[in-house]
Amino acid sequence: MTCVACSNRVERALRRVDPSVAASVDFVTGTAIVTADPSVRDSELAAAVTAAGYGVAAGVEVPPEPRDRPGIRAAVALVVYLLACLVPLTGPRPAVGMVATASWIGLGAVVAWCAWPLFRSAVAGLRQHVLVMDLLVAGAVGLSGACALVDPDFVGVAAGITAVVQGGRWL
Repeated sequence: MTCVACSNRVERALRRVDPSVAASVDFVTGTAIVTADPSVRDSELAAAVTAAGYGVAAGVEVPPEPRDRPGIRAAVALVVYLLACLVPLTGPRPAVGMVATASWIGLGAVVAWCAWPLFRSAVAGLRQHVLVMDLLVAGAVGLSGACALVDPDFVGVAAGITAVVQGGRWL
């Protein structure tokens, strides 16, 4: 699948099998979540998808994704953002070594944990040759992280972007 029209086509094909079928197709990951009456056989659903011109991985059950916690990720990113903004305002600037160390810890927390779902979604979109909004956001966070190598103040930018995006997903 390469676009939303493809996923819509597969959803319509699955719904035509039986009125009880509820299908949600994600073209980025190439997966479908289908719920139906027990009377509907998997082979009927697979035949409908194949007739629509798409492949089926028979017998594959996708385990549910681990619970993503955008609220917690947003809170951690917000704390890092506030620390990055407030530390320079609390008096004389600490030694460069201290700032760099604190910045690296904050940057590691923001990029590695808080922004990980953004990077994961961006890579999934690129694998499907689709430009998703998370690619832009992940690029901004990554670029801010790279700029933090030169100027530790950019940690606040990366943390702020991540806090806003994850906070929006939480709300």
